[in-house]
Amino acid sequence: MPFQSAEQFLDDVIINEFFTLLPGIAKSIKFSLLCFDTHFCESLLTRGFVSIGYKKWATRNTVWDYPVWLIPVNFAVHWTILIVIHSRQSIVYLDSLHGNPNEKILNGICNFIQENISMSLWDEWTLYTPRDIPSQIINNDVGGNCEMHVCTWAYIIASGSYTKFSEDDMSAARKGI
Repeated sequence: MPFQSAEQFLDDVIINEFFTLLPGIAKSIKFSLLCFDTHFCESLLTRGFVSIGYKKWATRNTVWDYPVWLIPVNFAVHWTILIVIHSRQSIVYLDSLHGNPNEKILNGICNFIQENISMSLWDEWTLYTPRDIPSQIINNDVGGNCEMHVCTWAYIIASGSYTKFSEDDMSAARKGI
């Protein structure tokens, strides 16, 4: 895999590769974590989970046995992450620009969950969109580091250890990834 400089965006291939490492990190602390690939939300919205085989995949991989899911989302050229926590009946949406989740994506994820989990009513679930998280700074020459914020949050969740970070840490984190 070629090295990317601090000025280059992490593309979906690199993010997917990074996310494949996270369940192993989580397993080392006896935590079960499922990481979806970067194409999941797009496929869910454009083709639906039944027609693209996600329902079969979900059953075969017993996705419902994983207490936490990490779902990277790319919408309008901006990366965010959805975290589904079954035991807490919660969905957490982390966005380095402090926005709200796209309604179509959120509905797609909720439909995917509802179709495949015998669960309580949606009114017992909570959507959290914290605003007290590190914010990305957009540089008009370079863009932003939204994909780095997603990977950093995913690593923090997988490792079970919070490390305070800011936009100033993104170049070093990019090199690490």
